[in-house]
Amino acid sequence: MTFGARAFVSLIIMVSFAAAAAAQDPLRASELLGRKAFAAGDFIEAERHFRLALAYSAGSGVSDTQRVVALANLAELLRNTGEYDEAEKLFDSAVKISLSHDTVDKTQIPVVLGNRARLYQETGRAARAESSLKEALRLAERNLGPQHTYVLQVMNMLGIAYISLNKFKRAEAVFQKAIALAEMAPPDKEDPILSTMLANIGVLYQSRKEWARSEAPLLRAVEIAKDSWGPDHPATAAILGDLGITYYRESKLTKSEDVLRDVLEIRTKKLGAHSPAVAITKLKLGLVLAAQGRYDEAKSHYTSAIQILETGSEVKAPEVVRTLEEFATLLHQANREEEAQALEFRAKSIRAESAYTVNAKGLR
Repeated sequence: MTFGARAFVSLIIMVSFAAAAAAQDPLRASELLGRKAFAAGDFIEAERHFRLALAYSAGSGVSDTQRVVALANLAELLRNTGEYDEAEKLFDSAVKISLSHDTVDKTQIPVVLGNRARLYQETGRAARAESSLKEALRLAERNLGPQHTYVLQVMNMLGIAYISLNKFKRAEAVFQKAIALAEMAPPDKEDPILSTMLANIGVLYQSRKEWARSEAPLLRAVEIAKDSWGPDHPATAAILGDLGITYYRESKLTKSEDVLRDVLEIRTKKLGAHSPAVAITKLKLGLVLAAQGRYDEAKSHYTSAIQILETGSEVKAPEVVRTLEEFATLLHQANREEEAQALEFRAKSIRAESAYTVNAKGLR
């Protein structure tokens, strides 16, 4: 996705159980508390509960479906915070159990496949995401029904994969169909899929460099997100990040800076100061500051961001490379050659070390 926007709405796998029953079952109680924290945007607390749930799922008397849910919930949480390597291992385990055990609830399988496909998308493996999403869509329509909300979720994700593969007409057709279906459905504050799809069609227009056209759906998406999740939710921040980039590309640099500072504040508060998502936001804000000629402020942000990213494998994310390369271009234009060359060298090193396919064309 462009400029760090993660325009997926997370779908934590749901397991039906009463709160009273959950109180007698530590695994289910942990899942319930984790989902509540996740819905509130408190990812740090959600991770604590989901890790407890995963530990409980290793005990005796636990169903295959419960094990899949414990694995996939923690994986989805980690995907949202940018901790991709651990998330992928957990997703792989969940998929393996889902496809090898007939006792697993069939309605969960397309959700696990779809969420793993999101991870593929965010780590630069769009072709693999496309293949996985097509299978998830087939199973979702069969196991959940063609009008189910998750079918819209998968259509939404498939549109994103098409954007990354430069299949823009297919992406626009998928988004328009999904938006039309979502407009007819009753509003759901807990899962505002319409906000996500509006954000993604805005990102599609960004990909085609139709900056002015992208602004209206992104603004509407932000308003729906604020009303549904709240103004300081990480999902709201992701859409705000998209809007900040539209402003950046339209040379509305003050607006872009203001929006990205809001995103940075939300992510720092909700994800923790050392989250990869915080680092990505610092890179993007630094880029906007550099475009205003505020190079020393920009350097402070990108230096801090790289220090955070160096502590984990998430430094391999494609958007990190793209942002560093664009930073270097701005520094060359300002005749700050030593700094520019250092960033180019770092970007080249990440690209060489990365297991992912990285698009070198820069930020769209």
